[in-house]
Amino acid sequence: DLTIENAKNSILIMRQNTLTKPKVILVTSAFHMKRAKIVFEKYDFKVTPIAVDFRTKATPISYIDAAPEFKNLENNFLALREYIGILAFFLLG
Repeated sequence: DLTIENAKNSILIMRQNTLTKPKVILVTSAFHMKRAKIVFEKYDFKVTPIAVDFRTKATPISYIDAAPEFKNLENNFLALREYIGILAFFLLG
């Protein structure tokens, strides 16, 4: 997982530069933020999260929004992937 690799590599660099418990600003997609924050905190970072790329509409909701759309399937897949990733991280360490 790239998130875990990023956290591991980042903490190694920080420790090589004598930084323990470094403070970072974590910028990632809103749907990915929860898992990314959990991972970086596990690797001893003090995280300030900045979520971007929200998957919401800026327009009022109408009755047509109830119609099925393919992009909603993609959003559900992304959410499911994130929750499975969080579960796997806690179970596998």
